Parts: sequence; C-alpha cells; structure tokens
Amino acid sequence: FRGRKAKTTLVDPGPFVKWRAKPHVGLMVGSATRSEQRKEDRRRRPTKSGRTTVGSALTTRGDSRANVETQPVKSKHKETLGAITAIQARLERQRKFAAAKEARAKVATVKSKTRPPVPKGYKQAMAGNHSVQWSAAMGGEGDNMRFNEVFGTEKVYAPRGFDSIPTSWVLSWKTLGDDLWMAKARLVAAGNRERLQADEMNYAPVGRTLTNRILLALTASLDWNAVQVDVVSAFLHATLDEPAYILVPPGFDDYPGRGNCLIAYKAIYGLRRSPMVFNKKLHTDLLDIGFVRSAVDDCLYIKREAGVLTVAFVHSDDFLVVSSDQRLLDGFYTDLSQRYSVKNMGEPKLYLGLEITRDREKRTIRLRMQKKIKEIADDFDLGSMKPAKTPGSAGSFPTLEDVPCKDDDPIGYKEARALPYRSLLGRLRWVSAAYPEILSTLRELGRFQQSWGKKHFKALIRVARYLKGVAKFGILLGGVIDEPARLLSVFCDASFGSDQTSPGKSVLGVAIFHGRGGPLEVSCKASAMVCISSSEAEMVALSEAA
Repeated sequence: FRGRKAKTTLVDPGPFVKWRAKPHVGLMVGSATRSEQRKEDRRRRPTKSGRTTVGSALTTRGDSRANVETQPVKSKHKETLGAITAIQARLERQRKFAAAKEARAKVATVKSKTRPPVPKGYKQAMAGNHSVQWSAAMGGEGDNMRFNEVFGTEKVYAPRGFDSIPTSWVLSWKTLGDDLWMAKARLVAAGNRERLQADEMNYAPVGRTLTNRILLALTASLDWNAVQVDVVSAFLHATLDEPAYILVPPGFDDYPGRGNCLIAYKAIYGLRRSPMVFNKKLHTDLLDIGFVRSAVDDCLYIKREAGVLTVAFVHSDDFLVVSSDQRLLDGFYTDLSQRYSVKNMGEPKLYLGLEITRDREKRTIRLRMQKKIKEIADDFDLGSMKPAKTPGSAGSFPTLEDVPCKDDDPIGYKEARALPYRSLLGRLRWVSAAYPEILSTLRELGRFQQSWGKKHFKALIRVARYLKGVAKFGILLGGVIDEPARLLSVFCDASFGSDQTSPGKSVLGVAIFHGRGGPLEVSCKASAMVCISSSEAEMVALSEAA
C-alpha cells in the first residue's frame, strides 16, 4: 500500500472489500462499512484448532500480525475454462462487429463519376445531401470505439488539473473503383488543447523514403515475396499511461451520466501522446515475435529464421513485409493478428500513396502517383491546362522582389495571401517521392512559405502541369543485376554560386542508383559553406555524396 506500511498482508481479502489504495489506511482498505468490518474480524478469529482462516490463507494462533501466504483458489481446470470462455466471447464480439461494419459500409457507399463534396464538420455533414452515408460512417467509427473499449461507461466531469479536450469529425471519401465512393469518418481529438510537461516526450518515428525504395528495389531484384498489412484503427489498440478527458463528441450522447466528458483509456487519434504510445506497444510486440529493430531506421525490423530473412517496414500503422519464403509471411500475419485487428492487403498495389506495378519476369517495380496528380489537377482546376515540358525554367525563378508589400500594395498582398500556396506546395512535395526531378524547383519555391506572390503560385502551377504530362512514368526500380560493379552507383554535381537567396553559396545535387533501375535517393540543397571556385564546389558535392 501507499502511505503507512500495513502490518499484515492479505492476498485474498474476501468479497466484502473493494481495494482502492489510499494513504494512511490500515488493513481494511476501500468502502467497506463498519458492520462488514466486524464480520471480517469475526471471520478471522482463531478457531479451536488454533488456526485462523482468511479465504484460503492460514496463520498461527496468537500472532494476528504475521504475514499470510495464500494458495490459488481456482483450479487449473477452472482457469482454462475461463480463458476459453473469454476467447469465445471475444470471437463472438468480433463476428457481430464485422457484420455490423459490413452493413454500415454498404449504406455509406454512393455512386458518382466525380468525388462528392467533403463537408467540414458534423453539422454540415448532417445537413448535406449525403447525410445518410455520413451517418453510417460515423456510426461505424462509434461501433469501433465501443468494440475496443476506448471510453468509459458513463459521462463524468474532468477533475481539477485535467484538460477537457474537444474533438471533431474528420471526413473523407474513399474510392472503390467503378465510380463508387465510400464515406469515411474518424473522430480526432484536438491535441493542441492537451497540456504536456516541459520534459515529456511524445516522439514517434516514421519510415524514411530511402528505406522504402531500397526495400522495394531489393524485393524486385531478388524476386522476394511481398505483402502489405494494414492495422485497423491502430491507435485504439494502445492504452494510455494516463487517461484523458474528452468532451462528449457529437453522436455519443447515449452514454449515461450528467457530466460533459468521457474518460478515454485508449490512444485516440489527435492526442499528442497517441503515436508514441502505439509505437511503443508495436515495438514490444514485434520484439516478442522475434524481430530486431535496425540501427539505421527505427521503422525497419529484421528477423532471421533458419537462414531466411523477413524484413518489415512500418510507417505508422502500414506494414510492408518481404521475405523469400511465403510461409514466413503467413506466419507473420498470424502472429500479428493475435495482437491487433489486421487486414491482409496481399501483394502491395498502393502503399503510402505510391502506386506499385510489379513485373516479376523482368524483376522490376514501377512507382507512380497518378491518382494523387489527378486529385491535384481536379482541386486546382488544371484539367483544361496543357502539360508543361519542364517543371521550371533555369534562372527565372521568382524572387523576394516579386512578393507584394502589405503597405505599398495592400490589394496585391491580400490577393496573394488568398492563394493556397502552402497547400499546393505540400502536396507537390509528397508527390515528389515518385517524381524526384521536381525537387530542385520545389527547393527554390519552398523558401517563400511565409510570404509569396502571384508569380510564385504560377511557378507551382507549372510544376503541377509538368506532372500532368509525366504521371504515367514515375520511377523504375530493380532489374536483373548482371554486373556486381553496378550494384550501387552514386552521381553528384554542383552549380557554383547559383543559389539565389544565399549569395556566394552553390547548389549541390546527389543521386544514388541501384543496379540499372531508377534513383533510390535524390538530394538537392545549398552548400553549407561559401566556395571560391567551381572545383571547390565539386569537391564539396563529392563529400556530400560520400
């Protein structure tokens, strides 16, 4: 116990005592009444045989303060029967949950040639034309949270010292092909309202793009088997170290109680601690399965069994697992499904937005992002524009002088701030994972994220027009390696004193290739030092490549 040290230790206190550790408490802890206390004292009085019975524990007469050792009450048969009953109950819950999820998915589906509009919140979704679909999607998310026991059983008030964290619904449409769209809804907490201690860490690693490309290139060249595994509602499987108090979300009014909050015991999406808590649980489970974390990338796990490697790449809750033996992949899925609700996606086709096309005869993998590019073209009205031949023209990038001043040109400043510059820039940066040739242009335009003008936005539109014309190409990885000398090739170059925003500095470029395939890594950045000659700039680029 916390507080005063108890003189007697009880393992089986009997049915009258509810154990709640509090400071300055004696032997009987909890909410037992005085009559129950007297009954418990009589039950522990010594018998004629000189012994006192407490549950299944025995002590010698005359020494009521002696330590009491107990034996388990339930037999092994009863424990086994209880475990089997619990497993059967969970399987029955899973069956009912899956049936309800399938029924709601049918209701949440709509047919449309273009993506339907996405509402901004709960009220707008319930008042729109697709309120039935959004209601079914939100109901499915609520069923999922009840199945994983995310919240407590009743409404409460947040105690003093705890924040009441609001939530919001994040809505989207998921394409199913054949002009079918399914409404998706996720309840997200406002993590910016969560107060953390100054020394409290909430870091969770994410996979590197370089590691993903290397793994796909080796899979193609060595003809390994690959499988994609998705953890359904991943964060909800992890338990918070300290419960959070969530304001009752819209649609969760059926909980009893008079409070305005629900106690969240699981790591719901949006909390600052949720990614770290889930990553810790996932790391522990992968270690139990037999994997070892890589020293280079925290999201890469390796397992060696009978001389055969199984490599798992984890990006948040998306798994890419490769191995030369299909039985090891099936065993990994079985081990993971015992700990999480997982979905076997089969051969990877769409991973982290990358459209993967594999040719096992030629041992190649091609990465594209045609769907993402089409979404950008639709969202920014680029359908009628012609594709550009290059992402940008060298030496004609907009500069700081092209940014309108708020005092001198207030109308131009207001019009420029209304342009979705940062939104388009971020989406193009994500697409550059399959089209690295646009990195040089994005590096120049990324310097104006705080202040930009119309010329800067037109330069971004040109990059999007270029992607519209080259969307079907992407990166080709792998290939048969017939020469050991071509296993890894590194190229570097430097443009002396060409950095526009930092006079005197050079622009360095590095590209790493595997075999006869496309680039694994492309880097384009300004040099850290001022070079006085083109030869020195080339040497700096060579050191960066090494």
